[in-house]
Amino acid sequence: MCPVRTCACEHGIRPERRTAARPCAARVATTAAAILAPGLVLLLASPASGDAPNVVWIRGGHNDEVRALQFLPDGTGVISSDLYSESGKSWNVADGLLRRQYFGSASADLAVSPDGRLLVAAAAVNKVRVFAVATGAEAALLDLPEETEEITAVAFASDNRTAAAGGWEGVIRVWDVVNRNLIVKITQQNIVAALTFSPDGKTLASGSGNDIKLWDAANGMQKLSIAGHTERVTSLSFSPDGKLIASGSDDKLVRIWDAGTGAEKLKFKNHEEPVNAVAFSPDGKAVASGGSDYLVRLWDPTNGQESAVLKGHTLSVRRVAWSPDGKHVASCGNDGSVRLWEVATAKEVRRMGDHSDEVRAVAFSPNSALLASGSFDRTARLWDAADGKPRLADVNPKHKERVIAIAFAPDGKSFATSSNDENAKGIVQLFETATGNRIRSLAGHDTEVPAIAYSQDGKMLASCDDLGGDFSPTIILWDPANGEKIRTINTGRRLGLTSLAFSPDGKKLVSGCADRTAQVWNTANGDKLATLSEHTDVVTCVAVSPDGKSLVTGGRDSRVVFWDSATYERKFSIFNEIAVVQVAFSPTGIHLMVAAESLRQTTIRVFSSKDGKVLKEYDPNTKYVRTIAYSPDNRLFAYGRADGTIVAARPPCDPCDVNCDGKVDGFDIDALLGLLFNQATPCSHCAGDCNGDGVVNGFDIDKFVECLK
Repeated sequence: MCPVRTCACEHGIRPERRTAARPCAARVATTAAAILAPGLVLLLASPASGDAPNVVWIRGGHNDEVRALQFLPDGTGVISSDLYSESGKSWNVADGLLRRQYFGSASADLAVSPDGRLLVAAAAVNKVRVFAVATGAEAALLDLPEETEEITAVAFASDNRTAAAGGWEGVIRVWDVVNRNLIVKITQQNIVAALTFSPDGKTLASGSGNDIKLWDAANGMQKLSIAGHTERVTSLSFSPDGKLIASGSDDKLVRIWDAGTGAEKLKFKNHEEPVNAVAFSPDGKAVASGGSDYLVRLWDPTNGQESAVLKGHTLSVRRVAWSPDGKHVASCGNDGSVRLWEVATAKEVRRMGDHSDEVRAVAFSPNSALLASGSFDRTARLWDAADGKPRLADVNPKHKERVIAIAFAPDGKSFATSSNDENAKGIVQLFETATGNRIRSLAGHDTEVPAIAYSQDGKMLASCDDLGGDFSPTIILWDPANGEKIRTINTGRRLGLTSLAFSPDGKKLVSGCADRTAQVWNTANGDKLATLSEHTDVVTCVAVSPDGKSLVTGGRDSRVVFWDSATYERKFSIFNEIAVVQVAFSPTGIHLMVAAESLRQTTIRVFSSKDGKVLKEYDPNTKYVRTIAYSPDNRLFAYGRADGTIVAARPPCDPCDVNCDGKVDGFDIDALLGLLFNQATPCSHCAGDCNGDGVVNGFDIDKFVECLK
């Protein structure tokens, strides 16, 4: 019996021996998406270069401008929708965490039924989707004619079943969404930028160009036309008793009208840019308005007296909504944020989502079950690595300043974070993984601690500071068991340190420095063993291969350099084109993952640690990637982004991992036969052929292939 060296393209055997008679099954890939659980999005993507990662889950807020939001009737949740990534999200008001994601529900507007059971959203140019709020399941799909232009406004009536939608073509459609029946079609000439039902559900108000029109919701007959705004009407809101209607406009004004006669009651002039949102409070005694001046304003609709200005958004405010008890206002905007404000104090209570600022550190637990993250929002959090559900989200009260680095102890029972204390001095804190309780704080640095690292035996924890100028940055080796200092290393550098990595045996420690060098230290006595000088800009990251034979440095000069850990001579270097942010070896050391960024581009690339060849390239096409980490079982890698999101994705398999199960189990004859007969597994390179010589554990693939022919 003999074999074929067949191709699995990027996944299996060798591409140069591929024939037309035996196409590579692994080449056949599809892209699909499905919501599996609250906050869990599964994406299956083609493995071609430049694809987005094979994402398993994403945690975070919206990644694009948020155009719509509404409180749930019970006040426990807020639903929001962004415009471009087709993502509707439901958030817990109490803690700001994600409840559920409604995939494909992106729109310029959304509406929740008064009983909180249904969500209607404009999902595409010619579709309106209805979702069950509790489960996220699609309850109805309201198809529109193919020629329908973009839907810009939707509304729900008080009967919990009547909904309206209008858009660019100037047509308003009213449906019974339970039976999916069209009740009435209202044709007008102007773009419909705003829709709202009166409290009794009998009247539908629309923003039609510069005018407001009131319609009979049952038959579509026009009741009233109100003129007064000099530019487009962008938002409408009835008072709770239905007697007044508030309107916001691109003319920078909010006006209050008599809903019965159309007479103007009041003109609010405080916004300095177009007004995009208006909403009456539940008791009708206040109005919230939001505009392109980045502000939310609260004021009295009887006299126009302003009571509060809510500052926090960094781009235009698109929508505002009141909580049912009137104690809070929610707002969303082009900055991608959903914010909750307390009316009594005019203070921001929270920003919806998980991390609300840059995620600067991610780390997997030794058993690969947990993922820890640290952020500039002053929080550290723990997630289930399998599905992204929060395990621990209340470590935040322990941090006074931004969390810069995070690392698990080798036994997984604790983890360490670095941040600053109230005196702006660097501090390292240790927490119990199970409870989040703080074990102890390690104080010894005078400035921020950019990096921490555990030795493989768990007996040492290293931390460094970023002092420079007249002071030399130091490295401190701690005993994590008792918090005592083992040793302080004065590095003698003129600029601050950036990164740390232990050798597998714990005898060496590598540090990266802003002075374009990296140093190797003897952990037993603190002596310097070598200075690695090759970079022409800041050394941003360092790593040691799992076998301890190679050291890697990455820098802002776009280079990744491999060094011999015994001789400290350069083996080879990789030019990455844009500045290197972080590097991480795969658990077997066969791959090196590199995160890089520039002002216009962010990439994650996987290189062969044998010769530096690019094996895979991911383009997240999003905010800057700040940190990456492999799970110890090689099933996942995670990265944190500048927009506060965390992404867990599937890395390319190591060549010896035949089944792509995270285990390097040598040669698997069944897996090879599967590849030969077009049942390819999603691996990379030759199945089990780690050194590329066609021989696996003494077994010659070529001869086996020839026999099969």
